[in-house]
Amino acid sequence: MGIRLEFGEESDLAPAWEIMKAAFESDPINLVLYPHGRTAENDEKTLDDWRKEIESEPYHRFVKAVDDETGEMMGWAKWYLYLTERAESEWNPPSTDKSPAEPSNFASIFFGMLAEKRKKIFAGNPYCFLKILVTHPTHQRKGAGYALTKWGCNVAIEKGLPMYVEASNMGHPLYRRCGFEDLEKLTYDLRPYGGKVSSFTLMIGQPTGVDP
Repeated sequence: MGIRLEFGEESDLAPAWEIMKAAFESDPINLVLYPHGRTAENDEKTLDDWRKEIESEPYHRFVKAVDDETGEMMGWAKWYLYLTERAESEWNPPSTDKSPAEPSNFASIFFGMLAEKRKKIFAGNPYCFLKILVTHPTHQRKGAGYALTKWGCNVAIEKGLPMYVEASNMGHPLYRRCGFEDLEKLTYDLRPYGGKVSSFTLMIGQPTGVDP
């Protein structure tokens, strides 16, 4: 089976969203953000945010992995390519991860914490940020995730820039394979929000170690 990478278009957003819902169905953060499941209103708000992102966000790259034989989207990635220095007002990508789980305000706390970590590490300096990587459960371990990660890594190598990802435990081995190294492991207690203690790892890669 061959895998080809293409830039995603607006018509790919709805299937990409379905892939994301399937992939993160049992994710501990997702269960806290959406304790009663995602609603049609949540879906439409997210898709609208993504449309605006494609239209107006200059750093954003939406890349999809397609099965050569069937034409099916296997997975996708959202890379932010910060190739030049930026003003402080541009240090964080817009967040489309909105939570209906009020009044806990967990989304603001969690994603705000990640944004502060990125500010501390990079400020306005150039780097390549893998914000989201998603593979449909039926296509996992077939090479789509590696291809999507490698795509951005090769941009970083070409430009001589570091690369960064906030890795789940499941994704951690893949990112290690692609040249990322552990920077900091974060443990977060979701029990006050009805979840459990979980962790993920901030990872950084230097522009070496992945074939262009």
